[in-house]
Amino acid sequence: MSKPKIQLVTTYLEMSAPPARPPRPKPDGLSVVPLPKVPIHFYRYLYNTLSEPWVWWERKRQTDAEIAAEVHSPEFDFYVPYMGWLPIGMLELDKRRFPEVQLNYFGLFNEYCGLGIGGYLLDWTVQEVFGHGATRFWVHTCSLDSPNAIPAYQSAGLVIFDTVTEWIDDPSA
Repeated sequence: MSKPKIQLVTTYLEMSAPPARPPRPKPDGLSVVPLPKVPIHFYRYLYNTLSEPWVWWERKRQTDAEIAAEVHSPEFDFYVPYMGWLPIGMLELDKRRFPEVQLNYFGLFNEYCGLGIGGYLLDWTVQEVFGHGATRFWVHTCSLDSPNAIPAYQSAGLVIFDTVTEWIDDPSA
């Protein structure tokens, strides 16, 4: 029996330099902590919690060893934003094609959305990436992700460079 098919629209965005405007102000109490050897159970907690309202599926299909091989590699940067002592999301950068850097995953727990934290974190990420010599920063998002993703990326200065529509097996089925 085959899985049902759904239409998936993937949007690709990029930038080749940080925007000329100053970064948005840092929210009080926020810190961004690098976790180069993030424990995989903590990674899965963050990923699964963030993906709950959306359909993130790629990492759910990977084994712990497959995830560790990527996120523990020096070609990946993994950060956790904290509000006080509470983790409130995650961001993952893929530097395997440096000086191109891809934003693999970015998200905040729902109760921290709409507070200006996401905009600041995107600006922080842009500064981090280009501050280390990148010449291109890009991300892709899809129609199964938050409807706020594309406007948020655009507000950080990324511009759409491609859109692909395809039919895929429904990952939530």
